[in-house]
Amino acid sequence: RTLWGQQWSPDELTNYEVGLRSRWADDSLQLNVTGFYMAWDDYIHQAVDPSSGTCVIPSDPWPACPGGKLPWVSLVGNVGDAHIQGVQAEVDWVPAEGWVVAGNAQWIEAELDTTDDRSGLEKGMRTPNNAKFQGALWATYSWPTQLISGGELFIRGQMSYAGEMVNKLQPCSEEACSYPQFESEPYTVADLRIGLRSPNGWQLDLYANNVTDERPEIYQGGSGWKWGRTGQYDHAHTVWTMRPREFGMRFRVEWGD
Repeated sequence: RTLWGQQWSPDELTNYEVGLRSRWADDSLQLNVTGFYMAWDDYIHQAVDPSSGTCVIPSDPWPACPGGKLPWVSLVGNVGDAHIQGVQAEVDWVPAEGWVVAGNAQWIEAELDTTDDRSGLEKGMRTPNNAKFQGALWATYSWPTQLISGGELFIRGQMSYAGEMVNKLQPCSEEACSYPQFESEPYTVADLRIGLRSPNGWQLDLYANNVTDERPEIYQGGSGWKWGRTGQYDHAHTVWTMRPREFGMRFRVEWGD
């Protein structure tokens, strides 16, 4: 509240999209592409200041600033404009009988368009939790089987990629901030599945997820309360990792129209 007033206006998001939905090669290839632009006006930003630093406005009647020091306080306000633009693509291809090859990809640029001197937010800063690029590619092969009447066996392999992400708006180091920005590295994972489909609506799968047993950090975060202040609290934050390699069996039944 020492940075912004105790009232703020609603933010507004305007979305523009243009796309292509197409089929090629006697309908054996489907390609969908969408381009989008989102204009985010007067976005609302929340920050927690646990630093007990100097008051931004020492004469402000709230909060009380004994000795010119600022207590632990949450700050909320409209801080400017931002945009999110990108391209999404999806492809499905049937190259031969029994085969389906497909994939998707997404490229995103999400940045601030304005600078707010009060909060230190600058034009060009990345918004958090947005990978600049992510995508997946998979292939499935199916063939008839005599194990059950009218049934088929299939095998499917998939690879997924996600680019690096940051967990908060301000790029700030562990030494310089009361709660720093953390970066999650890019990662690639592979999954494998083999199964049996019945014409009666049930399916039995054997699967192996995260085949190479990767342990990427898919998100890092928490709060200023967890990180705390040097000398008063131990530094700590939460890291979410991908599940380790797992094997399993799944049985699924479909019914109804």
